[in-house]
Amino acid sequence: MEEKPVAPKNNSESRYDSVIAFLALEAIALVCFGFAGTNGLIFLRAIGLCLSLFLFPFAQRMFAKQKANKKLYYPLIPVGVTMLLLCFSLFWFRLYGSSWFTAFFDGLLVFLGLSGFFLLALGLKSIPWMKLEYILLAVLAGLALMVFITMFYSVIRYGLFYAYRFKSMVYYYDGVVFHIDSEAKFLDGFKFREVSLDFAKWGGFALASSGAGIFANSIRKNRRDFLILAAFALLGIIDLAIVPFIKGLILLAIVYIFGAVIAYLMKLKQTSQRWRERLDKIMPIVFYALIGVVVLGLLVLFIDVYLGHDKSFLAKIPKIGNQFVSESGIGYKLEEMISQTMFPVSSTGRRFDFLTAMFGMGSANRYYGTSFFEFNLIWENGLLAFVGVVYCIFYFMKKIRVYLHDDTQGSLDKKLVIAMMILGIFLYFSFCSDEMPLRHPEGLQEPFSNHSTTLLAFPRSNAFILLFFLLGLAFSVDPKYRGPVEEVKPEGEATEVREAALDE
Repeated sequence: MEEKPVAPKNNSESRYDSVIAFLALEAIALVCFGFAGTNGLIFLRAIGLCLSLFLFPFAQRMFAKQKANKKLYYPLIPVGVTMLLLCFSLFWFRLYGSSWFTAFFDGLLVFLGLSGFFLLALGLKSIPWMKLEYILLAVLAGLALMVFITMFYSVIRYGLFYAYRFKSMVYYYDGVVFHIDSEAKFLDGFKFREVSLDFAKWGGFALASSGAGIFANSIRKNRRDFLILAAFALLGIIDLAIVPFIKGLILLAIVYIFGAVIAYLMKLKQTSQRWRERLDKIMPIVFYALIGVVVLGLLVLFIDVYLGHDKSFLAKIPKIGNQFVSESGIGYKLEEMISQTMFPVSSTGRRFDFLTAMFGMGSANRYYGTSFFEFNLIWENGLLAFVGVVYCIFYFMKKIRVYLHDDTQGSLDKKLVIAMMILGIFLYFSFCSDEMPLRHPEGLQEPFSNHSTTLLAFPRSNAFILLFFLLGLAFSVDPKYRGPVEEVKPEGEATEVREAALDE
């Protein structure tokens, strides 16, 4: 059950809370909207960091009340190291080869921006009177505005269902062939650009993913919230459907299946003590089994890469083997990228390049266009960053499960929206990542250009900032590790001390 918000103690605190909270909500809404393009994110990162510092005392107060052991925060250290590796790498220093100071300053801003918006989410939800629905409204409204404008302009320029109507049709621009069904219009800063379909539809997909929270909602109990969430989600679904973006719709169906299953299991645990005990035993087994499958799969892949295309055993597997044989196959491109980064071939044969393997490619002259953002990190940031991201995935999977079960974090219908948006963004960029999306890049050297480079990496995008903001909302300490928590009751009632069970 959602707790009633507690009013601020005095007028000065009330004004302080209100102003900072309003600016914070506006900042995350502008991030979702993609205000001023990738260069505009420089200012938004700085603003987010500054606002998070103002709200940090609220987050500090919240964690102090929980009286959790400081050792519980140690697993966050690898998360911070991973963020540093994502922001600083040999590849990014070589990309800004004319100025190492520019590369360092850019990486520092990216790191501070990600940290700032993660802390901003913690600070916002720590304000006593702040409701989770206000934060969600800012996020969804920013996404909805961007999606609506882009969708409206695309319909004017392409018409409805153009990916089906113009399938396999092309046009020529400066003598280069472009496929109509694989591109879309996108509001990039203050102008519309032609970009890849995968890049253009991430906002619509994230917006549509929020609708999976409806499975934990009820139109009878909360008609207003149900209809608002359904309207936002429907706009995202329409944005995908009028193309139609088949790959995105399939991934969206997976998100909704997860949302329905999670909502059903959560309700089952609340109504049946027997199922609660069963699920508490089964879920950790499933979690660690999934870790084992992922680790084993990665070992198989890297061994196959080391053997080379000629001795590849994955290429001999029926049906999927063709993807590792053909140069246009997904598996072939993936193994080629890993091979060139970690095991380059020289005149003396195949060797292990420690520097590029650990910290990314030493040359920024080649682009490996894989659709998996996790593997793109290997050549952009190195193997250590890739391993760190895998760790972060499983770490936050566990934290989100704790968040969904924590009654002090609000009602399940709001929490499930956040969890499904996190899943949606992660799933989308795991299969639809495109870091060279601009079809006709121009005006990049103008004084007010939206881009400094044609490489628009996911860790440097507004989508990644939104992902870290949502992870900040979903971050909570497991209630079983909390100490005595003081709860201030409204209307001047006596303070009650609730002893939380300590399970070391």
